[in-house]
Amino acid sequence: MIATAQSQMITQQQAIATLKNRLSELKTLKQNLTLRSPIAGVILTNHLDLRQNQELKPTEDFLLEIAELSNLTATVDIKEEDLEYVENHKPVTFRPRQAKLRHYTAT
Repeated sequence: MIATAQSQMITQQQAIATLKNRLSELKTLKQNLTLRSPIAGVILTNHLDLRQNQELKPTEDFLLEIAELSNLTATVDIKEEDLEYVENHKPVTFRPRQAKLRHYTAT
């Protein structure tokens, strides 16, 4: 009985060591977890910074609104006195009022 108990104890200790190694691997993976989107673009979701370093539970829905910026449509009001500077199908540059935002070139 003692030999059987010792054998079982060794088996259990090996199982514990294996599980500890797996736990360590999972902790490393958790620290380096990166979520990837199937599309490229700019995240439009408000207050995303409030979710930083918060745990996302498996049952929790977390949706990000992503704008793919390669094809956008803009409605622009042009003053009558500026009409001479605008032509159909010619390049134009949109510059947002916020200086930190990048500008866009379009047709």
